[in-house]
Amino acid sequence: MAGFGVRAWSRRQPRLALWLVPAIAVELAAVPWPLHRADPVPRAYEVLAASPPGPVVEFVFPYERSSYHAHAAYMFASTYHWHPMVNGYSDVIPPDFDAIARPINGFPDEASFAIMRERHVRYVLWHVGPRGYTEAEQTVLRDRIARYEPYLRRLTIADNVWLYEITGWPSPGGGAR
Repeated sequence: MAGFGVRAWSRRQPRLALWLVPAIAVELAAVPWPLHRADPVPRAYEVLAASPPGPVVEFVFPYERSSYHAHAAYMFASTYHWHPMVNGYSDVIPPDFDAIARPINGFPDEASFAIMRERHVRYVLWHVGPRGYTEAEQTVLRDRIARYEPYLRRLTIADNVWLYEITGWPSPGGGAR
């Protein structure tokens, strides 16, 4: 298409081709990009890739619209396991996304279990450490997980990613054990 454009312009203004052709050559030159090696795939994604199908939620789950783009990393990582995602980022935001984004961050708790059940979520990934929950937040999270232990099965904790499977649902209003 660019070639047709150059030809049309050069017919009207022959001198333009003298400048346009070198400019296009510079534009198309193979200039090395400042690329960096991707991080190794965390063990949790390997386990998830080998696990039966089921929707996944990844935490930390950004809930402010200005932070929705942070879900793009989870979408990219999902290409390793190919399970459906509750969170992710694209130009199309589901109508209920704003409504669930804040309360789902309490998982596991009664309200977030209801959200997970409604979406048939099977797997939960928590990112901890430098790109996720701090040590203090991990302590709170461990306490919440312990309260809902009958409904969660740890699949792996490695590489700053915790992977759990939801194995059951607490009864509404029943709370934790």
